[in-house]
Amino acid sequence: FAYGQTGSGKTTLSKLLSQYMGFKRICIRKAYMDVLEQLHSCQLKDEIEEVLYKGGATSDDLTIRVLQRRITLADMINENLVIDGFPCTLSQANMFPVEMKPDFVFVSECDTQTNIKRCFECKEFKGLPDVINERMRELKSHLTDIIQMFNERKFEVRYFDMTKSKWYLKDLIAAILEDRKKY
Repeated sequence: FAYGQTGSGKTTLSKLLSQYMGFKRICIRKAYMDVLEQLHSCQLKDEIEEVLYKGGATSDDLTIRVLQRRITLADMINENLVIDGFPCTLSQANMFPVEMKPDFVFVSECDTQTNIKRCFECKEFKGLPDVINERMRELKSHLTDIIQMFNERKFEVRYFDMTKSKWYLKDLIAAILEDRKKY
């Protein structure tokens, strides 16, 4: 998992894993679209269409089912995967099947000032302070609990200062993955 606060560098981290380490990257939003393209008439397809085209609400259960389905599509079989920005809630973290335990949880971090600046630049938030504050508050409320749950489940949690250069981060990730191969 590539995990962290809004604007902390999760996507940058997952893209580094994809570009330089050969991981297949799964972004939750795109996973919805990918699964929708693959499905024919079924309940899951109807639920996804309700969310994507009719403005319905995404539930934790639906997100987990979409993610599970996305992982089983042909282009992901026998691949190293990085899931960008998952889980968003403690409920999602608890619902994720234990047998699908990640090898690593890479937590992206940056100082508050950098974090806020990145959020203002993000198209998703349209530079609106209220939207940014609400999203940051929402995720921050789950962040500590989710990381505690990762630690309790004995997931290997690694922290990355996302204000460092991409080359530094790439080398750090490569060293971590290389060290894992030894064992």
